[in-house]
Amino acid sequence: MYDNIERMQVIQMEDLKNRKEAYTALFNALGPEHYATLEAEYYYAMALSVDGKNEDSLSHLESAYQGFQKYVDIAYYNDILYKCTYDYALSLYHNDEAEKALIPLLDVISDTLDTNLEDDIIIDCHFLLVDCLEACGEIQKAQDAIMLVYDTLMDTHEPGEYNVIQAVIRYAMLLDKSGKKKKALSLLSKHRKECEYWDDTVGQMLTTIYRAYLSKGTPTYDKEMAKARKLIQNLGQEFEDFPAEGFQKMLEIIESGLAPNLE
Repeated sequence: MYDNIERMQVIQMEDLKNRKEAYTALFNALGPEHYATLEAEYYYAMALSVDGKNEDSLSHLESAYQGFQKYVDIAYYNDILYKCTYDYALSLYHNDEAEKALIPLLDVISDTLDTNLEDDIIIDCHFLLVDCLEACGEIQKAQDAIMLVYDTLMDTHEPGEYNVIQAVIRYAMLLDKSGKKKKALSLLSKHRKECEYWDDTVGQMLTTIYRAYLSKGTPTYDKEMAKARKLIQNLGQEFEDFPAEGFQKMLEIIESGLAPNLE
């Protein structure tokens, strides 16, 4: 009898086999330039990635991405095409090719965000763009990019939504990295007030925890950590389902000298 891991491996192998057969059949029937073939190649590439065949996956992601770029008008981009671009860029980023990853990302990200940020995959593309810029040492450009995302999200989303929190924390961390600690702490304070106004307890907690983290090495560190602990205690008493233990572990990570994990 298979255990859970063995069952998952069987499912993955079957999926990889099916994806390869679908891609091969469409390639032979319609040719490599057809939209359906390119879509099948993308799914095959993702199955290869799940199976741990990262080099082969990247090769097929690049082929699918280039095919979409060459044979499909960007005006007709839909979800699958954005996902292919994102996964190709992400694969390059994880392969220490952040500079090369900027090319596909910039191809699909417009100068203005408009309503595109209603789509999670577009938000993910913007966040990955920030990571790639930072990896390339383009800290100011990364700050500009994340500030644009944050400002746009704040106009269309509630302050406690995950993507908004992720944007403000990434922005604060980049500000701190470039020596603008005071501005970073101020940004977190401002956003915490927004979350308090909306009665968003998770947003309040995360901005407080990251304020504590960024205050390390300053005279206010102990005060910020005490404030975070007190907030965890108060919110834990007020709300039965408040994830106090998880937030407490984030503070323990800070005390050990590491950055807390937003995930």
